[in-house]
Amino acid sequence: MLTTNDLLKLACSVWGEFLGVAALPAAPDLVPSGDLVTGVVYFQAGGGVAVTLSRTTAQQLASKVFMIPADEVTLQDADDLTGDLTTIFANNAAAYVHSTVRSNSVIVYDSGLPDHRLSNHPDSPLMVWLESQDQPVLIRLFKAMT
Repeated sequence: MLTTNDLLKLACSVWGEFLGVAALPAAPDLVPSGDLVTGVVYFQAGGGVAVTLSRTTAQQLASKVFMIPADEVTLQDADDLTGDLTTIFANNAAAYVHSTVRSNSVIVYDSGLPDHRLSNHPDSPLMVWLESQDQPVLIRLFKAMT
């Protein structure tokens, strides 16, 4: 099973490899705020991964990854980046949870997603906080609803 430390290492690795920007562990009180976007991807065996970041951060990263001038990035570009990033995290985490990612399961919400919407399991979700480009990012691995 994936531990908080494993998830943190995985998150920093994926962040650096896919986005080409550094990510550092952040304190749990550094929470994304303001206009948020959350990507959620589900596993075949239940549960999944959620990534929450500010819309501004998603737009900045979309500009970098999709090679679009910053002033031309649309909300859809930011949503696409968030969905792609969440899918990459889920695919990398899938081996730890002995499952695969459900096809076409990515959902992008125009807000933060409260923990109670992810799972009601008492020890779920597993959460890590990152700081990238001076902005917080919350990554949650959650179990199937019981």
